[in-house]
Amino acid sequence: LHFDSGANVKRIKLFWAAFTGMFVYEVFPAYIFPLLNGFSIFCLASQHASKKTIDVFTNIFGGAGGNEGLGLLSLSFDWQYIGSGYMSLPLVQQANSWVGYFFCYIAVVAIYYSNTWNSLSFPMLSTSIFSANGSIYHQSAVFGTTFQLNQTALAEVGLPALTGSNAWQHLTNNLAIGALIAHSVLFWGHYARDSFRLARTKTQPDPHYQAMQKYAEVPWWWYAILLALSFVAGLVVVIKGQTTLPWWSYIIALLLGAFITVTIRFDWPFSTLLYARLGNGVATSQLMKMVAGAINPGRPVANLYVRHLPYLIDAHF
Repeated sequence: LHFDSGANVKRIKLFWAAFTGMFVYEVFPAYIFPLLNGFSIFCLASQHASKKTIDVFTNIFGGAGGNEGLGLLSLSFDWQYIGSGYMSLPLVQQANSWVGYFFCYIAVVAIYYSNTWNSLSFPMLSTSIFSANGSIYHQSAVFGTTFQLNQTALAEVGLPALTGSNAWQHLTNNLAIGALIAHSVLFWGHYARDSFRLARTKTQPDPHYQAMQKYAEVPWWWYAILLALSFVAGLVVVIKGQTTLPWWSYIIALLLGAFITVTIRFDWPFSTLLYARLGNGVATSQLMKMVAGAINPGRPVANLYVRHLPYLIDAHF
């Protein structure tokens, strides 16, 4: 849109045509015929089967509702469920994701039906935490009104449990962080170095980057003032609000967020490098959760702040 003004008219017409078509069509799956959101032929065919068969079919082929099932071979005619990713991402990236989906299907089903981690006592798909008997974990009995862990109550209620699929997700997320760094350094390290050098010398040949050079840079003191005001505002919230977050943990979270931002965004853009090349990234929030739990044990609300502060720094950098 920055360069060929003559072609902009065609692009805008195409945009409005697609927008109008999707707007009109969305009335049908959203209001008139909600079955178009998603349905499975296997689930429809098993309505009169035994309860055990229905449960198995729902776990494997269901998926129209949240955490209903894996959605294998399910169909959807609702654009908001399909999205535009598969029309914009390269086929290489999509094929890579399909391979990952295939192995995840096998892993989740195998974990659940082999009763790994006592999975059969809980739903196959859920991000909730449960008691040993399969009921939703009574968190308020353990943390109370102070939002801090009561060790005596924990001994009475017992430790919480995760579903097998949720445990598998946490495991693979942790492994993905190491795999992301190793793959980026070994295979794409020279691309990152070259891009950093070109950006520093302002010789990046990207046409969009070159087009932005005609605009003046924001002065550094503007960022300094914004940083100071944001730091003070955050410190006031931490001290005066019921965050259970010590002031020193707040500073550690900011420093860690700044470190992640600088090292990832500029020196070795691991996740952003993967996203730029293949349209998919690896979240590092799992690492922040572990750091938060280590420096603030027994304080879930404080851990949420520590987990989100670096993310906000990285997102707004």
